Amino acid sequence: MKKKIFIRFFAITLAAVLVMFAFGLVAVNLNTKNVVNERLKEETALAAALMNEQSDFAVFNQYSDNPELRITIFYLEGNPLYESDTKADLDNHADREEIQNALSGKSETVERYSETFKCDMTYYAVKTSLADGSEVILRLAVRSSEISSYISTLLPLLLVVLLVALIISFLLANLVSNSVSKKVTAIGDSLKSLNEGQYQPIKTDMSEPEFFAVLDQINEL
Repeated sequence: MKKKIFIRFFAITLAAVLVMFAFGLVAVNLNTKNVVNERLKEETALAAALMNEQSDFAVFNQYSDNPELRITIFYLEGNPLYESDTKADLDNHADREEIQNALSGKSETVERYSETFKCDMTYYAVKTSLADGSEVILRLAVRSSEISSYISTLLPLLLVVLLVALIISFLLANLVSNSVSKKVTAIGDSLKSLNEGQYQPIKTDMSEPEFFAVLDQINEL
């Protein structure tokens, strides 16, 4: 009986811990995406503030060897005006979701597969004006793998938390099974003493009403 109680209690707590761990991973993933998206928006706003004339685009050349960040500037009709990655060969991007969002004044981050770089990218674009009054679309993009790197960094900590939770579950299951087993053993011993003509009352504990009611009735009988 003790073994069955232990197995059932541990199975229940194990299932609860694993469900919470799964929810934790989902929450971390969503939070990481939000952090990356917010950073992307802030960096886009900062880059836009640095652009007054087309000659200012040269400041972005420092990112030409950065595989994690791309900066692209488009004419409003979608043709590329500047690209920080010199290896990229871009065509008209007027049909891209982030460009359309920027033109409508409702900029939002967009995640999709990049045919140019053969990986998932997260994009954010805004429409901005230069000193001469002309308008352009500024777009920043980061590899979505950056999100995975954040999760990989946090994963060891999450696994430690999971291990601690499992150990606590094991100890609790053992404690509960021992407690129930002792109560059942005490009942058995008392009934055995009754059969021998020397009944020993079962010790009751009012902190557990269910057990107390049963044991009190046995004592009365």
